[in-house]
Amino acid sequence: MTKISNLSITGLRGVRKRLSLPLDAKSSLLYGDNGTGKSTFSDAVEWFYHDKIEHLATEEIGRKGHEALRNIYLDDADPASVEFEYDTKIYNCAKSIQIKSDKLETSLSNSTSD
Repeated sequence: MTKISNLSITGLRGVRKRLSLPLDAKSSLLYGDNGTGKSTFSDAVEWFYHDKIEHLATEEIGRKGHEALRNIYLDDADPASVEFEYDTKIYNCAKSIQIKSDKLETSLSNSTSD
């Protein structure tokens, strides 16, 4: 069975700079005040696997009609990303989203059929 060993987020929702969550222990606990980015981790997993976050509005104020996925303070030229590291390294993958020509474009770093 393959297990996720680390989840890293950059530029999504409430996270502007890279934030990693090691998942190699028996259990993990996210604790913090409201607005500190806890739900960003579940949002990142949902976006990584489903290409959307169901509970978000269709656009964020001040983001030129783009959905509220990217951090509002991230420069348009900077990509936002979610990176999964697994105990089986061939599955490691990063998914990024960037504004290009005023449209959001996503890309994957690993496109194996596995």
